[in-house]
Amino acid sequence: MSALKHLFEPIMVGKMVVKNRLVMPPMGVNFGVDDEGYVTEQLCEYFSERAKGGTGMMIMGGGATHPTGLDLPVLPLLWDDKYIPALKKLADAAHEDGSKFGMQLLHGGRQVWHDNRVAPSPIKALAAVTGDPPRELDIDTINEILESFGTAARRCREAGIDFVEIHAAHGYLVNQFMAQNSNIRTDQYGGSFENRIRFFLECIQTIQSHTGGDFPIGVRFNGDDFVHNGWTLEESVKLAPILEKHGACYLHISASIYGSFPITIPSMYAEEGCFVHLAEAVKKEVSIPVITVGRIKNPIMADRIIKEGRADMVSMGRAHLADSELAKKAA
Repeated sequence: MSALKHLFEPIMVGKMVVKNRLVMPPMGVNFGVDDEGYVTEQLCEYFSERAKGGTGMMIMGGGATHPTGLDLPVLPLLWDDKYIPALKKLADAAHEDGSKFGMQLLHGGRQVWHDNRVAPSPIKALAAVTGDPPRELDIDTINEILESFGTAARRCREAGIDFVEIHAAHGYLVNQFMAQNSNIRTDQYGGSFENRIRFFLECIQTIQSHTGGDFPIGVRFNGDDFVHNGWTLEESVKLAPILEKHGACYLHISASIYGSFPITIPSMYAEEGCFVHLAEAVKKEVSIPVITVGRIKNPIMADRIIKEGRADMVSMGRAHLADSELAKKAA
């Protein structure tokens, strides 16, 4: 029996039994995908090693749902059935030692590396690296992108991936709909809180329509954008029970966007556990599992966070990059 009994206690996430509370969060590693968008043996081995290392739940960072949404040049592509066989090899590799493996569904919106940028409103991103302002999405294209989330999730399920996670954090497309500084629309997708979360909820509904009611759908969103007129913790607390009601099986609480301070990937000078308070506030409003993240560097701290009831699961990103056997060594 591990001394870190809270971290190594199983947990129900939707209909999945996850063997421990340790999560490898989605990270854009920018390798393991060939020129045509197929995942490679390199990526399979990368996840296999971390699965054999004992981590309970792992999430692939940034599977691209739509051609306009690539935030990096090298991402797994999910918009065609031809990618399913390679995704199945990845899922099989990631299931070593009983780990649960999920795919994050991403559309970068105005924060993409290429020039074909789309967003809720034609407002340039805060970070200069994102180039010219995006073009405003019309309703037909919104519906097309929503459908792409649903079909991407269906392909993931057919490939044997255990769950999907909607990326609604870090200033990407779903977050852009949510935040007032990036959404100045006057139609049903802009203005009020209810209108600004509409795209997010429709993503969940579209995925459900393509995968059935029993396929686990997690969501990652910011507890706070930490920018003027951005998404706030007050809004996150209000949103959390709505997401639970609409079928989200867990809430993965991150923070910040391109150009914010504090930054999304906290530096070595940031306080350890710097975003835990955001998850703690959200957890008070829901009964589904809440995952926290943010410079959590060691499993002792992770165990304490769970013991104190501040979160149900803990994401440790850079720790998993540094050591694939993190979980087994902690146990």
